[in-house]
Amino acid sequence: MNYKINNESGAILLLTLLFVLAFTALGIASIYFAGQQNDFTEKLKFSTQALWLADAGIERAKQKPAPFGPETDLALGSGTYDIQTIACPSPVDPQLPSCICNGAPCVRRWQVNTRGLVNNEPRSIRAVISKFRADAITATGAINASCVPDGSAEINGNCVQDPQMTLLEYFGLTYTNDHENPANITLSSSSTNYAINHSYDGSNYGGAVYDGITVITSSSRVDNNPGNAIISSPTNPAFLIIDCRCPASQPGCTPPNTCYKYTGNQPFYGIMWIFGNADMQGTPNFHGSMYIQNGTLSAQLNGNNQVNYDETIVNDVLTNVGGGLPQLPAIASWQEVDCHASPFGCN
Repeated sequence: MNYKINNESGAILLLTLLFVLAFTALGIASIYFAGQQNDFTEKLKFSTQALWLADAGIERAKQKPAPFGPETDLALGSGTYDIQTIACPSPVDPQLPSCICNGAPCVRRWQVNTRGLVNNEPRSIRAVISKFRADAITATGAINASCVPDGSAEINGNCVQDPQMTLLEYFGLTYTNDHENPANITLSSSSTNYAINHSYDGSNYGGAVYDGITVITSSSRVDNNPGNAIISSPTNPAFLIIDCRCPASQPGCTPPNTCYKYTGNQPFYGIMWIFGNADMQGTPNFHGSMYIQNGTLSAQLNGNNQVNYDETIVNDVLTNVGGGLPQLPAIASWQEVDCHASPFGCN
């Protein structure tokens, strides 16, 4: 009888011990899995924040003139992000269909690579944005033998030939000028009419200080030289339109062979939009962005002159004349990419 009782007591003790061990293991497992869940939750939080930062890089790229150099380790919130903008690839990349226009790389679209990083958790985005473009020189026609200057001349920045360029395409602006009455010159976007701060004709444009939006209307060549200096300031740069086209009332007229000739050593600061051919000689320095519509930059880009793309000057011009003037940028495509070795994700 006592043997049976002792066996039952031993069995109960063994069962109790097994239950204690089971609950201990369950408790340890619960603590472990709770820790794992907490780690997963933290990693998910950091990863989500990193994606937000990568997307913030896309938004930053939309607001800046393209192209601009790589920007790294930009601090925001609890992490950093990097941005890289590059031209649509040539030859075209089938993986980026939104970078292909009529079978060729799009001129006014850009590939943007961004990476957000929070607590060593990276997320990367590759997007294509459509926006206004700013370069050293953009022309509908040829640019000085494929952008190769003569003599000691320099082009510091990109040169782009774009047969489709217009003020509407690049800056979202509609421009009208009847070439007869300065009061009839207008520059507007879909929602804003921009004030023309200065208006000159082909005989009275020299010696004035140019700022804001300035228009020179001329049926003859506009010379920027010591006798007819177009003066501007780096602290208050100008948006200058030089228009040598035929008046609407004289459709059969012959515009000057050269609309704008830049000689001497008078520097210019701002955005210059020329309707006609341009010719640059001597020792002038241009700072900003030059556009030549329906014309060329002739092979006379020589001497010691410089054409310098200046992002700060371009931004200052746009801010001074109203800020919202550029064509609103848009995202043509957006995708997350799973490669983070480069600070800019996938190239």
